[in-house]
Amino acid sequence: MPSSGSVNNNVSFMSILDSFSNSDKDIRYMGASDLLALLENRGAAHYADNNNISGGRSSAANVSSGGGRSSAPSSAQAGGGAQLLDADTERRLTRAVLDQLDDPSGDVSNLVVRCLGPLALVMHAQRVEELAKGLCDKLLSSSADTTRENGALG
Repeated sequence: MPSSGSVNNNVSFMSILDSFSNSDKDIRYMGASDLLALLENRGAAHYADNNNISGGRSSAANVSSGGGRSSAPSSAQAGGGAQLLDADTERRLTRAVLDQLDDPSGDVSNLVVRCLGPLALVMHAQRVEELAKGLCDKLLSSSADTTRENGALG
């Protein structure tokens, strides 16, 4: 049975999915903005928890030898770390994000591009692969310059 935190996350993501299908570009933009905020907050909190980071500083075990910077997430952490969503919501969100890259409003599609990195950090690895494949397909098959640019940025 899903935890109440999982249910709350799914409700938040479901309302974002609903906003993506709205005909009003301002509502689609707000949905993309909400998605980015939710992903950044949840992803950053999860990354900090998994890397023993408190107060924005990394522990000695996570500091690389190069200049005291924290190390990048390992391949085990990237793509699937936070597990915020159930599989169905992840699948729907992946499809919606890929669809929003073709949004007629450049503001919406540009904001969705900014969601790609944080989204990849909170999804299962299989879904990240689907997202990457979808981006590559858009890059190779699209004739629209903006779609090609957005696919390349992702």
